[in-house]
Amino acid sequence: MKIELKNIKYSQFASHETNCYQASIYVDGKKSGTVDNDGHGGCDNIHWNDSIFGQTVEDWAASQPKIQTEYGEMTYDLELLFGQLVDQWLLTKELTRNLKKGLLVRDSDTKEGSWRIFTSKLSQTIPQAMLGNLIRTGKVRADAICLNTMPISEALKLWGAV
Repeated sequence: MKIELKNIKYSQFASHETNCYQASIYVDGKKSGTVDNDGHGGCDNIHWNDSIFGQTVEDWAASQPKIQTEYGEMTYDLELLFGQLVDQWLLTKELTRNLKKGLLVRDSDTKEGSWRIFTSKLSQTIPQAMLGNLIRTGKVRADAICLNTMPISEALKLWGAV
């Protein structure tokens, strides 16, 4: 079962203990309902277009194996899944915004947990050549990792690990 959130609307100023958001729920490519959270630490509010189908999706989620988190073992449920999907959406949005600013580079000289941004219009059109130039001129080391030159899924893993 493929569950996605689309049309996400997020409110940073209203997000206190949880993310304040609303979104459309898509199951296997079909819009199946909506979900929202007011951002005050409460549960997600899930509204299914068809309550019987919604129960099927919730039963599927409950049948998934328990997962390990930083807080210990947890039962997998839709609220956990939706939280992960919103977090991934926010991370993707943040990375995309920063990729537009310039070349995101980290090498062995970069402070742990950070990325260096080299601003240039060339970072959008020829990032590999720009990285090569930075290495040749000694501005970054040869072991440099550049997020602009890799697929977004790989870049997200590195960006999210910081």
